[in-house]
Amino acid sequence: MDIALGRREVISILFKHWKLLSGLFVVVFAVFYGGSYIITPKYKAEARILVQSGREFEVATEKGNNPPSGVPFISKQEIVNSEVEILGNRDLVESVIQAVGLKRIYPKIAGDGDPESTRMNDAIKTFTRSFKVGAVTMSNIITLQYWHPDRDIAIEALQELAHVYQQKHVEIFGNKRSDLLEKQTSDYERQLEQVTQKITDLKNSQHLSDIVYEREQLIQDRSDVEAKLRDLKAQSIEAHRTLDYYRDQLRSMPELVLTNQNSADAIETAKSRLLDLNTQLLQLKQRYADGNPEAVGPIDDLENQIVQIKAFINDPTVNQQKAFGRNLTYDDGRLKLQNAEAAVPAVDQKIALQTAEDSKILMRLQALDDGEASLEVLNREQGTLRELVHDYRDRYEEARGTQDLDKQNVISVSVIQAPESDNQPDKPSHRLFALIGIAAGLLSMGMAILYFLVYRESIITIESLARTLNLRVLGAVPDIT
Repeated sequence: MDIALGRREVISILFKHWKLLSGLFVVVFAVFYGGSYIITPKYKAEARILVQSGREFEVATEKGNNPPSGVPFISKQEIVNSEVEILGNRDLVESVIQAVGLKRIYPKIAGDGDPESTRMNDAIKTFTRSFKVGAVTMSNIITLQYWHPDRDIAIEALQELAHVYQQKHVEIFGNKRSDLLEKQTSDYERQLEQVTQKITDLKNSQHLSDIVYEREQLIQDRSDVEAKLRDLKAQSIEAHRTLDYYRDQLRSMPELVLTNQNSADAIETAKSRLLDLNTQLLQLKQRYADGNPEAVGPIDDLENQIVQIKAFINDPTVNQQKAFGRNLTYDDGRLKLQNAEAAVPAVDQKIALQTAEDSKILMRLQALDDGEASLEVLNREQGTLRELVHDYRDRYEEARGTQDLDKQNVISVSVIQAPESDNQPDKPSHRLFALIGIAAGLLSMGMAILYFLVYRESIITIESLARTLNLRVLGAVPDIT
């Protein structure tokens, strides 16, 4: 009941104030629709960019290796969103404004007396408000839109934006590792040359041309030396035993014995013995002509015997009745003792020489082992450096090829729709302003009706009177006066 009464009141107000309400609607509609012709028209330039899956978006890995397991996966949508952010970059906008010219693109801002930095900031803000970039849903396409009062400038600015964006893309994703890789490759090559030179110097200084063959030869030589040492040591033991035996025998044996010979015969025997001793002394001196100290003892003994025999021969008191002669057994033992005394130093000297040779072989074997260990370390280092040089040289060639592509702008973002614009302005839209004017006019009429309902000073309908008096109204008499 109340709703019906409310509708009747509204209708009554419409009929009562239809002229005022109609005028209000027309005025509001005219303001909005007419304002669309006052606003400066703007042309819309539009372009499209395709973002492909290119080399710059690939995960950088070592050559021949699989991507690291810890590297996060990058979706195409993330790539597109990153490119959208790059397109809205402040530096990119500033480069476009500088390329087109601040006086051409925004002459009012250029004519202000503000500092250059302030004017550029204002121009960037104005450009950003007139520029729109967005990604097409479920695709790799980015749309660029820019509005400007001058159609040619709008197209030119968008063209410059696309060009600067491609350069910015190369700058961000471009491969700048070629110089670093070249330097690293040169360093490894220099280190490889140094290690190779060290190997050559080590082989030359320690004569390590064929370690395996030389070790086998040294082992064979040492085996021969050890065999000789065993023989010489056995000979030395036998010679020392012989020497000790004859020394013990001679200590208890007299040099002269009583003979049946007369003095003349004894003297003749002594002279014969003197001749033998002189011959032995001459032979012994010839054998040890180099002054070997081991020969001093035997030579002194022979010389003493010679002196004694000479004294016996020259002694005038020799008893002619009793003649003493040399003990032949003693002399024979003495001769063998002298031979043993001469043989022992020779054997000991040979043992010393063979022992020194054995020590020399052992030292050479130790030097071979040390040299082989050093060579092994250097060879491992050389192998590692060769692998590094090969790997970094390949990576350098790859980086240089990528850099050449960057210089040619061979990238994975391309303009698939060049900037273009309609011949008619895109803004303002008269139809949109007309719809807004109609909506605003209707809203103004509604607000006016609400005002008349709330602030009215008379009763319009019978129902209003009944609600106001809270009494039943039986009838209404029209005012005919």
